[in-house]
Amino acid sequence: MRRVAIDAALLATEGLTEIEIQLLAEGYQQLDANGQYTPFCAAITYFLKNYF
Repeated sequence: MRRVAIDAALLATEGLTEIEIQLLAEGYQQLDANGQYTPFCAAITYFLKNYF
C-alpha cells in the first residue's frame, strides 16, 4: 500500500517545477480537514524531498 501511495505522488509530480514539487511535499506534512495526516505521508515526503 505504501508503494502505491508513493507511485501516486510521483504521478502527481509530472509536469511540475521543482518549487511546485517542494510545495507538494510540504502539503503532505499538513493535517487534512479531519485532523489526520495522509497515509504514508512521511515516506512520501521523504521521497519527494530527497529525489527531486
